[in-house]
Amino acid sequence: MGDKQPQSNATAFAGTIASRDISFTYDHATEPALRDVTLTIPEGECIVLCGASGCGKTS
Repeated sequence: MGDKQPQSNATAFAGTIASRDISFTYDHATEPALRDVTLTIPEGECIVLCGASGCGKTS
């Protein structure tokens, strides 16, 4: 009897994720929901985006 090893569908990405000066305006809005956001996530860092349902996390 052989021991089965756990299988994973996860994909590992190496390197830093960075975006600079990101702005986003919803179609119905007169002002941007995000304006000039800069974000850098270093390699190995873990982040969580959290908020109430319908608050715009997907956008």
